[in-house]
Amino acid sequence: MDRRCGLLSRRNFLHGACGVAGVTLLAACSAGPSQNPTAAPAAPVTTATQVSAAQSIQLKIGGWYDAGTQKVVQQQISLFQKKYPNVSVAVVVITGTLAKDVVLIASGASPDVFWVNNDQTAPWASRNALRPLDSYIKTDQVDMNDQFDVGKVLYSYKGVTYALPESLAPLLIFYNPKAFEAAGVKPPPSDHNDKSWTLDALIEKAKALTKQSGSGPAQQYGFFVSTSLLRWYPFLWDFGGDIVDNTEAPTKIIFDSEQSRQALQWVVDLWLKNKVTPTIAESQSLPWQPGFETGRIVMLDEGPWMWPSFQAPTVRSKVPWEMAAMPYGPAGAFTRMAGNGDGLSVQSKNPDMAWKLLEFNTVGDGQSLEWTQLYSNGIPGKKSFANDPRWASWFSPSSKQTLVQLPDYARTSPKHPNWAEVQTVLASALDQMWTGQISVDQAVKDAQVKMEQALTKGSS
Repeated sequence: MDRRCGLLSRRNFLHGACGVAGVTLLAACSAGPSQNPTAAPAAPVTTATQVSAAQSIQLKIGGWYDAGTQKVVQQQISLFQKKYPNVSVAVVVITGTLAKDVVLIASGASPDVFWVNNDQTAPWASRNALRPLDSYIKTDQVDMNDQFDVGKVLYSYKGVTYALPESLAPLLIFYNPKAFEAAGVKPPPSDHNDKSWTLDALIEKAKALTKQSGSGPAQQYGFFVSTSLLRWYPFLWDFGGDIVDNTEAPTKIIFDSEQSRQALQWVVDLWLKNKVTPTIAESQSLPWQPGFETGRIVMLDEGPWMWPSFQAPTVRSKVPWEMAAMPYGPAGAFTRMAGNGDGLSVQSKNPDMAWKLLEFNTVGDGQSLEWTQLYSNGIPGKKSFANDPRWASWFSPSSKQTLVQLPDYARTSPKHPNWAEVQTVLASALDQMWTGQISVDQAVKDAQVKMEQALTKGSS
């Protein structure tokens, strides 16, 4: 487990950090993954004809809502009810742990529409927790060509669409322009097409921005990346490495490679050799978020889920941050795409109306209610929405350029019911490597064996 990763919150669930235990619990509460998932038998449903009959319908929508997103979802419901006054929608707020939501679904009390984390599409779809959406999409003529390709990949499993994104959340580089100006260093580029922005260039800038006197912790660090796979995954791809042979249909682990060793060595060297990032021990007294918000960390590998926190006036006044593209490695430049989608429960007694609510919030009028400086925490799933001048108007033109380009060079985590377990054993295998107690070579070998076991666990 990443020692620099905080408690699971709605924000952490959005981007997939630290939330890997829930799938195991779901497996315990269900019959286990199906090799060829089909929708489970559901309760009697409301037909399209009945929906238009204006009878009273009650729905539930669920998610890991914080104070800001609770306000957004309530506004979405109010607007939705103007169109469907016969529908009442209750908000189900689950806080604290992913496991609670898994238990809720497994117990038969699932909300009609609920958030689907990017890494949970395969586990939930394979256990029949989600209703396929393709027939609804076809009937309502939802323009899937207007969806970012990576968003379609995130929320499909074995060629079937199980959710639509409310927001896409790629990793990117946050940086403090004041620190760059003070050091006389050129800021990183916002344009993905600028191939001068390489891993070597990042190290060079980070060294110039790091301020250290004596042998203790630096007064200012040039860069920070967490030891969580969900943060350094793009750097693995930059070197041409990967974890599985096929992201959409993994069959084997391919982590034991020279490319993986090069990528991990690059990350480890950030603090053990180049000393531009706080060590594991130093991060205990200088957590990355307050480190960035107070100006002690200049560049940061994080995602849009941090916008609500970073937009606070107390932060902006000290660190008027901007956003930049991800750097190039020997194999190219990549980012990891996370996101927050809306899925339709197989347990819904009113799936047709539940679909209307899902559609409204993701590709309809409800989506624009999320486009505020206070509450926005991702890129809209529709290309036309992302290019709408109203969205992200509070960012500089250069930062918005970064954002609209990110989906085009994004990759996703593997689609496998056991992916959470694979992440868990990988974190364990690399734990001592981050502190220099074991070599990168040994850590890669250990991780390969453990991940192979995790990937095939439960298969016949």
